[in-house]
Amino acid sequence: SKHMREALATFERLCIEGVVRHRGDRAIRHHVMGAIAVREADSDRLRKIRKRHSEWRIDAVPAMAMAVWRASR
Repeated sequence: SKHMREALATFERLCIEGVVRHRGDRAIRHHVMGAIAVREADSDRLRKIRKRHSEWRIDAVPAMAMAVWRASR
């Protein structure tokens, strides 16, 4: 959805800027490292995320993205 794309873009930007960080939690690290950004071909905008491997979990990534996006609004 549009809101999820906005949430992922905001989350990515704030992570790159160093605003969003974590304290080394192993589960969060595995979820983030297991996610791949899927970008729009024509604009390079973040469209969605997917799993690097089908058995890996990435549930924390969209949850964190939605929480950060909502808090930033």
